[in-house]
Amino acid sequence: MTIIDKIKTSIQRAMGQMEKFPVYYHDEPTLNVIAETMVFPCAMVQLLVDGNAAIDGGQAKEIVSAAVFFIEPSEFDFNAEQNESIIDRCKQRAFKWLLSLPLDPYLDIESVERTQRVYQQFDAILTGFAVLVRLKELQGVTDCEEEEPQPTPKPDEPVKPDPPFSEEPTERI
Repeated sequence: MTIIDKIKTSIQRAMGQMEKFPVYYHDEPTLNVIAETMVFPCAMVQLLVDGNAAIDGGQAKEIVSAAVFFIEPSEFDFNAEQNESIIDRCKQRAFKWLLSLPLDPYLDIESVERTQRVYQQFDAILTGFAVLVRLKELQGVTDCEEEEPQPTPKPDEPVKPDPPFSEEPTERI
């Protein structure tokens, strides 16, 4: 499972809507282009270039910085009160996700770097709440070697059959 899959799953799980709550992942220019056709409310994830790694319990675990936008569309001539109610709904979703991370099976939260109210940051007219977080994988890469494949018999060697199955009960020790 990729780090993006882990982030998407954690957001969907927190929203209580596995695979129903839309989560989009792309770079910023692509998110801007597809913003007009997204299903709302939704989350948009952008991994930032910087990252880190931690060696923990014999595993190398990736630590990423991610900007996660919880957004909804807003009117072209929005007023402050209407926009504030959209921001509040998006903030509730963002905080619900952040509060769920300590129970997440894939990710741990390293830190919340900052939050931001989103007003028309994209070509589409969107409003929301963004969080910049540092996330750490709970399961990483180990130095254990993969199992070596078993040698295949040569074509002229007979294949040894498995011993016959016995239906007689065996005694438990």
